[in-house]
Amino acid sequence: MSKKSLIQIRIESEEKNILENKLKVLNMSISDYTRYLYKHGEILLVPEQVQKDIRGLSININQIARRLNGGSVTHDQVILELQDLVLELKKKYIR
Repeated sequence: MSKKSLIQIRIESEEKNILENKLKVLNMSISDYTRYLYKHGEILLVPEQVQKDIRGLSININQIARRLNGGSVTHDQVILELQDLVLELKKKYIR
């Protein structure tokens, strides 16, 4: 899609600084940021630690699936391991 329209706005210096900091953290251009906000209403930044936890959880689930598919664990053992993962997440994020 060809982008042919230009939108200009005026903002205070402090607002510009805040916007530039957000863009840096999100690693987005002002155009991408504005288009995303227009389409979705807000941008959620997931903290780095949460991203690491999700990656770790994904690895654990993949390992469980491999063991289950390989026949080295039973469905009951998998259910127990998954319940342990859920409990671990609840302890960390639900207070």
